[in-house]
Parts: sequence; C-alpha cells; structure tokens
Amino acid sequence: QAVGLVHESSTQSVVVHKMRAPNMANGRMTEEEVRHMLAAKAWCGGGAHTPFAKSWNKGLAYSSGIGCDETGGVMYYADHCGNVGDTLEFAEKFFRTQEGTGGLVDYALCQCFTSRAGQTYTARCESLGTDLADGLGPDVVKKYRERLLEVAKGLKDEDILKDSAYLLSLFHPNPTDHHPHLRFLVGSTSQLTLYPNPLSRFTPSDFWITPEDLTTAALPLPPTQRSCHPAVIMMLAAATSIALMYRLRKSHAGA
Repeated sequence: QAVGLVHESSTQSVVVHKMRAPNMANGRMTEEEVRHMLAAKAWCGGGAHTPFAKSWNKGLAYSSGIGCDETGGVMYYADHCGNVGDTLEFAEKFFRTQEGTGGLVDYALCQCFTSRAGQTYTARCESLGTDLADGLGPDVVKKYRERLLEVAKGLKDEDILKDSAYLLSLFHPNPTDHHPHLRFLVGSTSQLTLYPNPLSRFTPSDFWITPEDLTTAALPLPPTQRSCHPAVIMMLAAATSIALMYRLRKSHAGA
C-alpha cells in the first residue's frame, strides 16, 4: 500500500515509486538482470524519447522520469504534478505503448558509462568514498561494465522495448513479484484523493515530539503506523523536517 504525507498548503504533489533491482556489488549479474538494467537506463535522462521529456511537454510534471541505481533500485519520480492521477496514468500508458526511436541500446549504454571528470576534487573524493563503502571498488565496476558490453552486443531496440515491460511493476506491483516496492507521495488532501491506488495518509503532526515522547525516547507514532516499514518512517520524518525548515525560513524572511 502507498503512503501519502498530507501537505495542505501545496497545490501540487510529488510522487516516488521505487522497487528493488539487481545490485552489481552482489557479484556477477545474470543476463536477464543486465537486460533489465539496460532497459531501465534506456528511459533515464532527458532524451526526447524519455518519459521526462514527454511529461514535461504536456505540462504534467516539472521533473519526472525513470531513475536507475546500480546499487539496487529503479524508481519513477515526478514533482510539481498538477494532477497526480493524470501524471501516473500518462506514465503507465507510455510504457504500455512505447515505440522504438532508434539507438535505444546505445543510449542505454551512455547512461551506464558516466564520468566524474566534471566534478570538483572534493566531490570526486566523496563519491569514491561512497562507492568503496557500498562495496563498489574498481574491480566490481570493471566487471559490471564488461558484462554490460557483453550483453548489449547482441541486443536490438526491439529487445529493449520487450524487456522494458517489467517497469510497469512500478505502477501496479505484481503480487508474485518478490522485489519490495515503495510508493510515497506528498500533497494536499485533494491531490492525494486523485491517487489511483489505496493510500495510507499521514500528517506532520503524527511526527511531532511531545514531552512524553522525550521521556520514553520513542517516536510519536499511532499504533496503526508503528508497523510501517522503517524506510517509510524515515522518508516521512525527513519530508516533515524539510517542510518545517522551509516554513521557518519563510517566516524569518517575512520578518
């Protein structure tokens, strides 16, 4: 079930749908896993054929599209949605009726082979340290990229289109799919009502810390929310903190 954070002062909404994907740090990826990775990468970025460009042209979202992380995550993200229902309906239809535009395999590979040459020295060091902490040393990255080239050599655009069908699980999780899914929204009550799937709603006040909570060192969560996945709780708490900080900054600016 999806989770929605109520933000009544907002006239637009943000939606994140994420599912677990193969992690290149776990060892040699199977051919199917590599093909799924390439299929997701084919729709990342700002290419004219991507859901980002199509949604932006129709005014359905300011920034949106597919994001693919080699450390184990594929997600659909959209922000500044005037109607979250229309945005998700368009994105789902996009993947049901997509057509090849030529060069999908090459585009996917370009998304896989990124460079940090344009970053500052400190940013590159930070990224390298993060990779090492995640188990993504040079040897792992080299094997992963060699595997990508090996599998991509025999692929055509038609294969990318066929393999992309699994991305529909981002919008309607398959009950037989064992990959954990996370669906999170932020928006007003009217926006959350437009969401096409069952939704559990939370408000910032659900996370306010009272004196009693400080004495027990427990999160102020109602019983129905204590069973939430820890990742969902962390995302909600982070989103609440950001919203409160934004309001404080606005109030100080007005003063």
